Amino acid sequence: MVIWGKGLGRNRSKLGSWMDENKISQKELGEKTGINKSTISDLCREDEDRHPNRKTKDKIMEVINEVDPKATKKKFW
Repeated sequence: MVIWGKGLGRNRSKLGSWMDENKISQKELGEKTGINKSTISDLCREDEDRHPNRKTKDKIMEVINEVDPKATKKKFW
């Protein structure tokens, strides 16, 4: 069973909220990008003052653009 971020009492980043809306799990994003799940988890928390490096952003954006071709990096970071 996959539990989405809504209702868990966690504040979500723009990336985390987008993933919730599009029903993409952190595990799934990690598998598609090759990025460690803990890194993705950090990027999904609003309270983390963390911005990914360019290479990580590019990997994440490849997956995002499969779902939303008009999405840009500015929307998330």
